[in-house]
Amino acid sequence: QPSPPHCKTMMGRRNYALAATALLRFHVFLFALTGLSEAARSIVDFGAVAGDNSVAAAQRNAAAISAGLAAVGDGSSADRVLVVPGGLTFYIFGIEVANAHDFTWQLDGTLRAHSNITAWPKKKTQRASSSGLGEPKLLMNIVHMTNCSSFTIQGNGMIDGQGYEWWVRTFEKKLPFGRPHMFVMEECEDVVLKNFRCRNSPQFHFELKDIRNFTIRGLDIHVDTERQKALHLTHGTWLDGLPTFPLNTDGIDPAGRDILIQNVSITNFDDAVAVKPSHGGGRFATCSENIVVENARVKFGVGMSIGSVPPNVKVNCVRNVTFRNVAFEDPFKAIYIKTNPGNEGSGIIDNITYENITVRNPIWWGVYIGPQQQHQPDGSGPGCMLYPLEPCETQPRVPISRVVIRNYESSGGPLGPGIMRCNETAPCTGFEFDNVVFDGELHQLENFICEHVEGVAHHSKPVPKCFSSKGNN
Repeated sequence: QPSPPHCKTMMGRRNYALAATALLRFHVFLFALTGLSEAARSIVDFGAVAGDNSVAAAQRNAAAISAGLAAVGDGSSADRVLVVPGGLTFYIFGIEVANAHDFTWQLDGTLRAHSNITAWPKKKTQRASSSGLGEPKLLMNIVHMTNCSSFTIQGNGMIDGQGYEWWVRTFEKKLPFGRPHMFVMEECEDVVLKNFRCRNSPQFHFELKDIRNFTIRGLDIHVDTERQKALHLTHGTWLDGLPTFPLNTDGIDPAGRDILIQNVSITNFDDAVAVKPSHGGGRFATCSENIVVENARVKFGVGMSIGSVPPNVKVNCVRNVTFRNVAFEDPFKAIYIKTNPGNEGSGIIDNITYENITVRNPIWWGVYIGPQQQHQPDGSGPGCMLYPLEPCETQPRVPISRVVIRNYESSGGPLGPGIMRCNETAPCTGFEFDNVVFDGELHQLENFICEHVEGVAHHSKPVPKCFSSKGNN
């Protein structure tokens, strides 16, 4: 005789619980083999429950992980590793940890942000701060770490931000409290992030503010661009293959010093990596500097970017940044250096190098240096998407100097090679092109749109017409 429906449900839950227990025991065995068993604790030890997508379970899991990270990072315990067991899925709300040091977060399972937007927790300290993207920031982020050091987050697991419903409400302007980022790390140092996957953050995947000595390696960041495209088509913001409304699902946005990002794969409709400025008010960094991004693959994306950099009374600064060995496929932009409006203070963008860059079928400009192109969701920002068809002011308070592009090859695409625009009172200086080649039958413009830029080119085609010295030999 068939079992009643409620019995089948109970049997299913019991079977899942048995499977979860078996997987947990298997992971304990694995840690024993690697000599980590005495130093590792599972999030289940702190009360996390797998496979339950209820609001109550997500709240419980967030509290369990926050408590687990605090415990392994408090400096007094021999247990220095917190494990998310593989093969299991844990629904979560916002996780916060502060003042944790010398620990490892082993991410082997899946953490999935709960999709109930109305239940998403607000920050404990309420203040109407802005994200800098024209949105308030009153909600907890998915993971927020403050004043933490000497830690590693690693594993073959995944964090799924379930961003779609957040994106829908962004278009509809129905998010009065803003959107969470996936990871926010503030005033953290001596950190390694490696080998795990990130999917569909509501907003930035990594916002790293005032950091020092970071290594980010082997991350796979993927946004469901097909669903985003469908939203753009629905709301009329898809222009000839180009999204004109930024959902700001950036890959990695660091602001700090001594940072290495390597062997990453990023698919999105926003900045792949965007180095943000630091200023004189920073604890670890007064300038975002000594940063290397290398061995990366980007699908779509708005570039390996600097900025945007507005002026600041404490001097916003980005310098000594290298992007190398980067392959772009169908990007909206590849090289992107952007200033932003502001009438007080100043900024610095200096000594930026792009080398060994390949670009296939750029959808918009392969190289764009100048005022930020897109408006933010609230309509703020210069909005230079249609320049030169529409006017767009440049920024005199943030000069750009010593930009080197070396071994750059671009093929295909409907437009010319790029735009470089600086202000006549603060021209770009010290630019150098070396073996920079653009080739595409569809190019509508033969040369750069170029204003107030001083530079030299070697073995390059075309040579920017505004370069005062043409050492093309």
